[in-house]
Amino acid sequence: MQRRKLDRRVVRTRKAIKDAFIALLYEKDLSDITITDIVDCSDVNRSTFYAHFHDKENLIDCLVDELIADLIASYQTTYQPFTKQNRGFPTRAIEAMFEFVSEHADTFKILLNTMKVPQFTPILYASLYKYAVEQINELRGAEYDLNVHYGFYANYLASTFISFIHYWLMNKDRKYKPEYIAEEYMKVLLSNPLSSYMRGRAVSK
Repeated sequence: MQRRKLDRRVVRTRKAIKDAFIALLYEKDLSDITITDIVDCSDVNRSTFYAHFHDKENLIDCLVDELIADLIASYQTTYQPFTKQNRGFPTRAIEAMFEFVSEHADTFKILLNTMKVPQFTPILYASLYKYAVEQINELRGAEYDLNVHYGFYANYLASTFISFIHYWLMNKDRKYKPEYIAEEYMKVLLSNPLSSYMRGRAVSK
């Protein structure tokens, strides 16, 4: 969905409020954060806050929706549609998604904490699943055969991506560069490491 282009001052103000909210989430539970906390931390007055957001819940909804929309846009802007001439895997587009996550690592890290913002992960999954279905339907339209139920495959793509960024940010604290994470993600998509392992086990017996 295309979002209306906002005035630069509006963008700066909204960013200040969202950044303040994310910083507060690292310090407090969601239920303990007040509008006063947010306006004090963002250095805006209360009327300015309400000019942009109805309440704290609306702030969360906007933050989540905009972050996910920008994540998907990072893929769309670098994605090359599949054609008979272009049948390669969208490597650059996937790298762009992980680069976006890296650039907004602090935000993703706190939002992926289900104890802090429990609705984020389900919304992220639903958005990625829907977009994956659209991409799969495009492939089917380009006469590609998919020998697995498209719904299960879309689920696999979405849930695997979320698992990768969760492990990368939570367990490894962004230890690896986005290019490396994208490469490992594509290895999982393009091969079946477990089946190779199982074949090796069978041969060794």
